[in-house]
Amino acid sequence: MFNTSGLMYYIIPPEQYFYSFDDGSYRFFRLNDSLIINYNKPLTAASLILERSVSYDFYKITPDGIKNVTYRNGTIALF
Repeated sequence: MFNTSGLMYYIIPPEQYFYSFDDGSYRFFRLNDSLIINYNKPLTAASLILERSVSYDFYKITPDGIKNVTYRNGTIALF
């Protein structure tokens, strides 16, 4: 059910949420296993070399709290 300010409640909960942020990044949140996947904003032609080499592309947070980060330079790290 929606009102003028947004979602008030739902009868059947969704399986996942999708959030889109103003900077172009977005996030998926799956309710059934609590997995969160966050995608960084896209790079542009004007992006600095530092941004291209050390910024993350996306990260996943698993239900057991492990954060798996994939960087744009190909590095994959676990936290």
